[in-house]
Amino acid sequence: MIVYSTDINAASRVAFAALWTGVNNIKIIDGGYKGWTKSDYQVKTGRATLPKTATDFGVEVPANPQYEIKTPAEVVAQQKQDPDLVLASTRSWQEFTGVVSGYSYIKDKGEPKGAVYAKSSLTSADVAYLLNKDGTIKDVSQIAPAWEKWGIKSTSNIDFYCGTGWRAATAFFIAYQGGWKNIHLYDGGWYAWDKANKKDAATYPVQVGDPHSDTVKYLD
Repeated sequence: MIVYSTDINAASRVAFAALWTGVNNIKIIDGGYKGWTKSDYQVKTGRATLPKTATDFGVEVPANPQYEIKTPAEVVAQQKQDPDLVLASTRSWQEFTGVVSGYSYIKDKGEPKGAVYAKSSLTSADVAYLLNKDGTIKDVSQIAPAWEKWGIKSTSNIDFYCGTGWRAATAFFIAYQGGWKNIHLYDGGWYAWDKANKKDAATYPVQVGDPHSDTVKYLD
């Protein structure tokens, strides 16, 4: 399965859904549609010819559920099983420290308590720090030094997340392609955690500020 888009996060999101269901041979076009056109490859217009409909997917869905953590409750369960679980936020620094929420439909600011900063996004609409200037993806070895400062290593048990799961999917696949094994996408992200916090703040506490400083606040 080959996936592409004008937005790497959209392509990664679709690719992750395919991986979860059971498609193991997935490729994302590096540089996306813009990279394709810049390379002078053929572009076709008009209605696409539909492939022959498959009668059997070939495996029980989901075949790869181990890569997804759906809900805040599942994150909390993981944390109880593994106190060293790394909850890696791919959100921008302003989102991570609670300066902005990053979303028009999410009023509250902050992160799940214990989250660390997986440098990825300049704003809530990109993964600028994961891309080269030409729009292609950086190798995980180029990104790892910034992540390691926050305790995110190739051997860590990691839940990547963002606001709603798009940006985190791109970070997930970079680590996946780099051979990192114990990685997951926490699909609910800040959006689901914030809603859970409103119902049960003690179980789903929030941090606001830089956890590497003495100005960080923990709300429960």
